[in-house]
Amino acid sequence: MPKKSIVMDALYGSNNADKVYSRLQELDPILNQEIQEIAYDHFWARPGLNIRDKSLVTVVSLMTLGKEEQIRIHINGFLNAGGTLDNLKETLILLSTLIGNHASNKSLVALKEVLTERSVNHLLIESLISEMSDFFKIQHDFNHVWNQSHLSIIDKNVISVASAVAIGDQVKTEQAMNTYLGAGCSLADLKNILIHQIVYCGFPSAMNGFAALKNIEKLNGGLGTL
Repeated sequence: MPKKSIVMDALYGSNNADKVYSRLQELDPILNQEIQEIAYDHFWARPGLNIRDKSLVTVVSLMTLGKEEQIRIHINGFLNAGGTLDNLKETLILLSTLIGNHASNKSLVALKEVLTERSVNHLLIESLISEMSDFFKIQHDFNHVWNQSHLSIIDKNVISVASAVAIGDQVKTEQAMNTYLGAGCSLADLKNILIHQIVYCGFPSAMNGFAALKNIEKLNGGLGTL
């Protein structure tokens, strides 16, 4: 059997890491080996973004793409890596304005399952799900959503960039990147976001993201060497 990456324990906790490892092994041992060596030992272990921020990029990418099984796994990872329930709530709220309520509703189902497995008080879970479901029924002003208080400005920009890259919308990607850089966020971190998305969105989406970044560099007279 392939050696389990130590990054999995840091991300999921040892019990959940064992479950993820067993699930990968059950699907295919070669797949498991490649994921251990490439996804975890390389991409997750790369310097640059911390585990919590990589986890946010991952959760947003998977929510945007509607990958339900992986959403559940990485919601757990995000909470284990220092993300909070309020962070997740506002991530879903922001994503609902960026990608629509359908994908957000699917993610809400996954969130309920994760919180139940983590033995969160069922009344708190039901209150949260009810509140979020009611929110998704109404169209909200984007500025109001953007100004929610439980995500940092960097987190909000990460969500905008990661969702646009996952969708593959070049115009939205360039707009999100411009806003990210205009907020004083790091070009190096932006590139690290795109590199991490190779695992969860694929090479075409990541390459489109780098093409968008090249366009922004040209328009702004050079942002540094890519």
